[in-house]
Amino acid sequence: MSTTAPANRLREIAQRRLDALGVPTRPSQDGAFLEGELVGLVRNPFGGKPLERVRFVVEGHDRLRPVAPRALEGLPPVSFIDLQRPEPIFERLEKLLQRRYEAARAALAEMRRLRLEASLDGELCRAVGRLELTSLGHVIVEADERGVRAARVEPLMGSRAPAPLDLPVDLREHEHRVDLELFLYGPAEEALKAPVAAPAPGPQRPAPTGEGGPTLAQLVEKFGPDARVGPGLTLTRDLDVGGRQVRFLAIWDAKRGFVGRLTSGSGTVWEEPFPFDRLPRVEELAAAKLGVPAPPPPPSPFSLGPSAAVTPAMIAGQLEPVVGEVWVMSILVEAETGNEVRYVPVDIDGKPFGAPRTLGRADFLATFERAGSVGFRLPVRVLQVTSTHVTWVQLDPAREPVGHPKNGALGMFVNHFVPEAAAY
Repeated sequence: MSTTAPANRLREIAQRRLDALGVPTRPSQDGAFLEGELVGLVRNPFGGKPLERVRFVVEGHDRLRPVAPRALEGLPPVSFIDLQRPEPIFERLEKLLQRRYEAARAALAEMRRLRLEASLDGELCRAVGRLELTSLGHVIVEADERGVRAARVEPLMGSRAPAPLDLPVDLREHEHRVDLELFLYGPAEEALKAPVAAPAPGPQRPAPTGEGGPTLAQLVEKFGPDARVGPGLTLTRDLDVGGRQVRFLAIWDAKRGFVGRLTSGSGTVWEEPFPFDRLPRVEELAAAKLGVPAPPPPPSPFSLGPSAAVTPAMIAGQLEPVVGEVWVMSILVEAETGNEVRYVPVDIDGKPFGAPRTLGRADFLATFERAGSVGFRLPVRVLQVTSTHVTWVQLDPAREPVGHPKNGALGMFVNHFVPEAAAY
């Protein structure tokens, strides 16, 4: 027999305890949980303004999770049941924010190693990097204690709105900036193909703040094309995850953004407000909460269909890679100063792409092999080829594999690498 207290009893206990601390709360719009606001001061280790107001939701009977401002989004809940006054809540939030700061600084160092324009954002409380992709625009990379994500693509055409990307990135897997460019080019290109939703009248802000709201394309991407829409923008999906039938419910509130709930035959599995731009597909969320593998993503209803796949016509008759082949990218040395070499990769038309970068002479010679009397090149071995992507591993000048295998768009690969047999 279960000894777990009913949800309404837990909310009652939490409300009385917070009232005793002088922290008022109120039921959410649907009555499913408590929410409130802390007024005080949370120091900001990122060098931005201190946070004077913290909106939160209550979890269980003893913890609160911050949901605003954006600087605190995603922090784990903090306990209040053992407190006699509210001030320690701010101290606990500051400790969590300090962990975020340390993780962001470590990610910032990786971004700068890869020659990204990067800094710590005092308002968002995360590391933010900017990576140029030739002919596309810039990918904005954000990092905190939850990891590093390619957040969006800012296109070269100023009239086109930035496209959401939300792609996890392990910067440590990329030895050089060009590796990261190749990894992100395909996803960025696909993100920019999605139709741009017509803006609503008046100023718009990102959905996580609860003002402006998500676009139709974003809703379909996150919740799926078969989600049912109810009154007041209530989205419901019934899912089969790992053999279990579950239901995902999301309610849009103009002030708080989305409030999500995941239920199964045994009761509520997960329930809390969530920042829309951090929400994975609902299938992935349900699988994570149930501890089972996530199903593969379905084709996007906003894709261009079969024609969007890379075809021989799209790569202009160029040779396609074959598993086991060695392909090479040309490297142009721009300058040699002291013990450093300044260089830039070159595409198959002989045009430099991306920003120039610098390596110590020893590292440069250990990475790139000589090609002729003055040139250099980067060799890779092809490991896998599909209709849209290529997986390869970098080779050192002794032709030994270096680092982890990389994966990138086929079109991008054949425009920057050529078969070694054809290089001359």
